[in-house]
Amino acid sequence: MFKKLSLLVVSVMISLQVQAQISDFQLSKSEEDQLLTSLNNICGDIWCEGDYELNFTSIELVAKPVVYYKFNFTASQYINDHETAQFFACEIQDVELVQKLVHKKPHHEEETELNNLAFYNMIDECINIKLK
Repeated sequence: MFKKLSLLVVSVMISLQVQAQISDFQLSKSEEDQLLTSLNNICGDIWCEGDYELNFTSIELVAKPVVYYKFNFTASQYINDHETAQFFACEIQDVELVQKLVHKKPHHEEETELNNLAFYNMIDECINIKLK
């Protein structure tokens, strides 16, 4: 009986810890819009020059089995004047990096540049894998 109770207590504690982690990294609607706008603006300079037109549509926070962000996007392609769209997602496990992008420190331009570069490299790698 004691062993079952101990397992239940540990399970509840882990669940509460995961919930705390999730709330620590939850993006506000404004922060999500900011990141999506940034990604879609970059798209014109980098990702949309190829066969696909990309549109990042939403960001989800997932907590199973680890906490990560899921960046959902569509890849549209025109073939014979007919548009086809496929839906994809990039999973970014560096949640702290995403938070740094949203909560930029004033007067830390170099750190912000490095964070942006690291993030865009992760997204770029994911896009290249998904669209192969």
